[in-house]
Amino acid sequence: MHMDTKIKLVKFLRRCYTDMPMKFFISAGSFVLIFFSQTQLQWQSPTEHDFGTIQQGKEVSERFTFINVSDAPLIIDNVRTDCSCTAPDWEKTPTLPHEKGVIVIQFHAEKTGYFQKKISVWIHNQRKPEYLMIEGEVE
Repeated sequence: MHMDTKIKLVKFLRRCYTDMPMKFFISAGSFVLIFFSQTQLQWQSPTEHDFGTIQQGKEVSERFTFINVSDAPLIIDNVRTDCSCTAPDWEKTPTLPHEKGVIVIQFHAEKTGYFQKKISVWIHNQRKPEYLMIEGEVE
């Protein structure tokens, strides 16, 4: 492929995939284009929370805040928890660029003892989830 053709192809792909970072390598006779996902959010609060000791039967919650650091609206596709004792709540509408968003995790203390729950936050166009974690002791 001629060098001018390669440059035109790269420019075309950059226009088509403006929200997706990419790297490309051109060497003699070959052309490789690598797309990679980039984190679209930055956590404004810690991603781990320790509730300490809580009473059995009590419900507690924690707010995890983030900011959309991309130039496109951020869409949370899904938030998954380990069990039914942990319930997520988040805004289902897109978070605009450079705006803040919140994910609230509610925990119902059903069983006594130590608990640790991992929460997966699935962002649209991001291959790997973001992770949140809550823990504590139920007495």
